[in-house]
Amino acid sequence: MLKNWSLAARNEDADDWDLMGETYEQFTHINLKRQQGQFFTNRLVVDMMVRMLDPNVGDRALDPAGGSGGFATSIFRYLRRKILQTTEAHSTTRERQLTVIKESVYLVEIAPRLVKIAKCAMLLTGEGQSGMTRGNSLDLYEHLDPWIVARCMKGKSNAPSIIVTNPPFSGQKIDSQISDQIILKNFKFGHCCKKLDDGSFEFSNKDTDILLRQAPELLFLERCLDWLKPGGRIGIVMPKGFLDNIGCEAYRMWLLENYELNGVVTLHKDTFQPDTGVRTCILFISKPKDNKKVNSDYKFLWLNLKESDRIPKGIQCLF
Repeated sequence: MLKNWSLAARNEDADDWDLMGETYEQFTHINLKRQQGQFFTNRLVVDMMVRMLDPNVGDRALDPAGGSGGFATSIFRYLRRKILQTTEAHSTTRERQLTVIKESVYLVEIAPRLVKIAKCAMLLTGEGQSGMTRGNSLDLYEHLDPWIVARCMKGKSNAPSIIVTNPPFSGQKIDSQISDQIILKNFKFGHCCKKLDDGSFEFSNKDTDILLRQAPELLFLERCLDWLKPGGRIGIVMPKGFLDNIGCEAYRMWLLENYELNGVVTLHKDTFQPDTGVRTCILFISKPKDNKKVNSDYKFLWLNLKESDRIPKGIQCLF
């Protein structure tokens, strides 16, 4: 009965259909994601972030907190659209580039059920599901899925040049914070820091100075920046408190001293409703190339989306 119908998108089809995103929003996230402080990311926000990062064919893109694959499928559709608009139909160049992007989008997600959903979403979008893997992105790199280790690893030529993600937030819940000392030991943000006389901060590297617990979003921020290929760029959703809370001053200072903050988008408080009213922002960051110092004087975009604002369609690449 179903032989004349296809649920998978063809290359020439419209690419704005996100069946699995809708399914996930309605039936999955309420019971599964709330337990870990993770929430469905509005697909308008997802697509805006991907447009602003503007990935190209040849980029390796990674979401280390992949969920149901919203960012992965959006990047895949964006790259496919680029190829279809810039190459001749049925040409060998088009076919070669379409094959490349199917093997250039990666996801790591700790929940096995969500990995299955992400694989299904990528399959329906146009294949490329082999890069959807299960794992804990905060664990040691070598403990990740061998597929990721071989094809998208820090310090190698195939390291991700694009990272886009919405990591889990702890909010005010202590039980949502990371308390595993083995994990915290491997992070600068997992250690105590002190403020020096000149106003700068110094993070300890001693095992005796490991924190009792840390917010997962801060560890994910550090991991993304560490994992990223030099010269690469990141789009990450963070609590708005990261921008102005005194408790995050040391982390902000470290970020600005070592990376370029290319843009900030503050989102309306209802962006993640009905799940949470936590105020959020999006940080767009680029990583200096090897041995290159951060320029202390540069321009960046600050966009404040209010209740009446629509996410602008005209916003494009920041970098």
